[in-house]
Amino acid sequence: MKGVNLAYLAYPPPEVVERRGRALAVLDAVLSPEWEERYFSFDQDWSAGARMASARNGSGDEAFMLFSQGECVFKQFLHEVPQRLSLAEAQALTEVQGTAGALGPSPLLGEFLAEPAFSTEELTELGWYVPGVRHWVVMHPAGAVTEDSLFRLLFQGDALLYAAWAGDMFELPVPEAAAELVFRHAPLTPSLVQALNPEADWESAREEAAGMGYPVQPA
Repeated sequence: MKGVNLAYLAYPPPEVVERRGRALAVLDAVLSPEWEERYFSFDQDWSAGARMASARNGSGDEAFMLFSQGECVFKQFLHEVPQRLSLAEAQALTEVQGTAGALGPSPLLGEFLAEPAFSTEELTELGWYVPGVRHWVVMHPAGAVTEDSLFRLLFQGDALLYAAWAGDMFELPVPEAAAELVFRHAPLTPSLVQALNPEADWESAREEAAGMGYPVQPA
């Protein structure tokens, strides 16, 4: 479709991205007890059988990612990127993709685009995972520069990148070794919470992490 760029990207599969999204949300919860100051969130019980990862930077940019049964759909909105992808364009292009067999959209797409909480009328980028060919289909307006993607840490992040990013974001030192344990989904313990943030409350961190489906030391 004219004015829309379509790319096929070899990002990690949804199960890897979901695992990373859960780790990022737990790290943010430990480093920032105030939810409004966090960047990453994770909802383990978004809907029946679906989980949702989200990111926001407090300046108007936001991103949402929905996971279910090996499928994934995501969107992001970057307010400083002037080009916009209209919902009508996105729906038309996904219908075209749907005729391409293995390149067709995720069954989750209809649910995702109809969800008011995802603000799909404000689109800079929309994408989904294609299990048949093990890659992601990503669309955005022609000319849009999405280098400041909110998904950078979700798709390509590790403990080193997160520690450097979070150190600037939350203005406190983030030990890479402790962050690496969370990326590996090591059970959250009082000592791990203390290593990440001496000011964090263990019971609150444990409750939030457990609610995200992250392994925790029993109370």
